[in-house]
Amino acid sequence: MRTNYLTEKEGQFEFYQEFCGLSNAQVQKYLLVNSDGIWNGNLLEFKLNVQNIDKDLSQCIIYLSKLRLKGIPLPANILLISLNQGVLYLFRTDNYLKEIHIVYNNSASHGIKKFTNQFSKIDYNFTDINNEKKIKLQLKEKGYVKVDVDINNVVALANIYYQITKKRKVDFMDELRNPSDLYWINSYQQNNNSEFRFVLDLLNDKINKKELGAFYTPKEYAIKSIELVRKAISLVPDGNDYIILDRCAGSGNLERYLTEEELDHCILSTFEYIEWIELYNEFNDRVRYIIPPVKPIYNSSDVDSGLIVSADALNKAFIDNAEIKRYLNNPKCSIILFENPPYRDETSGMTGIKAKGKKTKSFILEEMVKNGISKTNELANQFIWSGINYYLRQETDSYVLYSPVKYWKLDKLVDRYFGDGFVFNREHFHASKSAVSCIWWQNKPEDRKGVLNQIPLGVYNIVDNNLKYEREIFVKRCDYQVSVYFDKTTYPTDVVDDTVVSGNGYESFKKVKGIYNNNIVAYITGAGFGISHPQLNFNLLTCTCDHKHGFYLRDNNWYEKLPILAVKNGLCIRKWFENELICCSADLGNKYTQDSIFLQNCFIFACLCDYNKCLSFESKKGRLYLNKLCFDYDTLAMNKLKTMTLSTEDNKLIDAWNKVLSEAKSKSEYIPTYRYGTYQISKEINTFTRDVNGKRIFNYPTLNTNLINLKKIVNDYFERNILQKLYDYELLK
Repeated sequence: MRTNYLTEKEGQFEFYQEFCGLSNAQVQKYLLVNSDGIWNGNLLEFKLNVQNIDKDLSQCIIYLSKLRLKGIPLPANILLISLNQGVLYLFRTDNYLKEIHIVYNNSASHGIKKFTNQFSKIDYNFTDINNEKKIKLQLKEKGYVKVDVDINNVVALANIYYQITKKRKVDFMDELRNPSDLYWINSYQQNNNSEFRFVLDLLNDKINKKELGAFYTPKEYAIKSIELVRKAISLVPDGNDYIILDRCAGSGNLERYLTEEELDHCILSTFEYIEWIELYNEFNDRVRYIIPPVKPIYNSSDVDSGLIVSADALNKAFIDNAEIKRYLNNPKCSIILFENPPYRDETSGMTGIKAKGKKTKSFILEEMVKNGISKTNELANQFIWSGINYYLRQETDSYVLYSPVKYWKLDKLVDRYFGDGFVFNREHFHASKSAVSCIWWQNKPEDRKGVLNQIPLGVYNIVDNNLKYEREIFVKRCDYQVSVYFDKTTYPTDVVDDTVVSGNGYESFKKVKGIYNNNIVAYITGAGFGISHPQLNFNLLTCTCDHKHGFYLRDNNWYEKLPILAVKNGLCIRKWFENELICCSADLGNKYTQDSIFLQNCFIFACLCDYNKCLSFESKKGRLYLNKLCFDYDTLAMNKLKTMTLSTEDNKLIDAWNKVLSEAKSKSEYIPTYRYGTYQISKEINTFTRDVNGKRIFNYPTLNTNLINLKKIVNDYFERNILQKLYDYELLK
């Protein structure tokens, strides 16, 4: 190898080629982000010139620390390669395990301050042909070092374990103490899993995650919510007893910060076996009762696939539990439910317990159906409905409930008196940034004089491990969802059409039938119009969507229906505390259609935004479909635009679009018979390649720049002209 490289990349490639026999393309497969690569049991770090061995070695140690946190086996050797000095330094990883087990918050490139190498190293001059064989043999070594398991890497290890074994959580906890599949870890020596109690929800295998839908409650929020529990306790008449019931306690994070006196009134239960063990170990002698009361033996009749049959709160045996019943039957005992139920969307309407290999409907689900409750698909709703109907009996009873507020706002599952409540950031529950409410419901009739049309909630975030009050927000109840606006009118001239498209606008090959008619302008999808992630399947398409959750825009309704598309953009630019609190609404009916300026603004926005995925294309059957809702030559939208009086802002937006269209028409990818919108130009004409690092290199920089500029102007236009009116007309609420 030579020793006059201008960049590390040059030397890196030549090193891999000469000593590992790889081509340039093959080298790329062995490069890791933030490092030069791992080859067999060796971490390779390249420098043009190694000026400070300790500093460069420390960079490798930090990187190995980060690999440990990711659960990845650590190579046995560190090779520090000084390209222009022609020297390879060899270090043994096991000499630095103490340093590797430290969690570093800084970038690996910053190094460890004042780190001094106290162990011997081996130096090779790789320009010396006599060392070539030694270096090649070294690179073939496949050794690794064993690392410890702790709170910092256990989640990553769990995910790797489930991926390679397809086993369950109970098997993983055994694996930690007797490693076999995870051969690169040391046996975990602790007698219990209390170190992991705050991440036990993250340690669930995929099946348990789906079946349980559980989320850990952080300390700061648990402490704040106890304020509501104490308000509920204050309603208990002097001399009366009370119980605090949590049917989905997990490992007890909600209860951990109660006083010993308050714990003495708790009845706790959890469905998941590993969490039950932690709950039992910590709380058994401190609470009034745990369900089940004695430690089950794994593989006994009470445990199925890591779940405890007798702790399934949605089955009749739990409802009839004698220990709970004796308090329910005592009029001098108040019941306080204190719960963070699982949020899983249970579309199948089944519980996690299996009967002869098949999932069965829960008792609670069947009772909800009998009582005409339609919102049964979410597991949280089953907990909430059963909590209200089976455990609250008198006015001194309460429910302190964590849940996305949809159960009250849209599903109308609770009609009790609002006592107080908060909004917490679900990001700190090992989930995405969004709002989860914690509300104290008193068991008396709701206030129908106005307060229950909206409820005030204090918004709290966690910043630097401290609870931070941000503001108060009023959550409004929604009576009519946007589906009210869906026009399902059929026409005698409608014909069955085999051509359908996916949510991305392109032709789908699903065997679904659509409708073709010359009066069809587009198809607007409505899957997910509710409060949870309504933006996922919310687009404008040329023809029928293959999931068929939407309706046709016809030549007699398309203009007044386009504001529905603007709702999506309003939902996408929300603050975290509005996520899950704001939903699409039709509560003011067609009032918005009386605002001609609003309709015009929404029309222009809809024809230029990215959610308009109308495409021009020739179907597999040979029919030409044209995008009618774009500002191209002689389209329906363009002809409509010509009849309008445009504002300065309108003209600015149209000018930005014209620059995009003009540039696109000059490219070879442009098809003159098509009519193009922003989305299709971005997808089919604004083409790019990728460099060796995967970065996009656009073939038409001017076009790409014009598209970026258009998108910014469109978003600014939306925020200034449309967003507030969506709230004014309660399309967003």
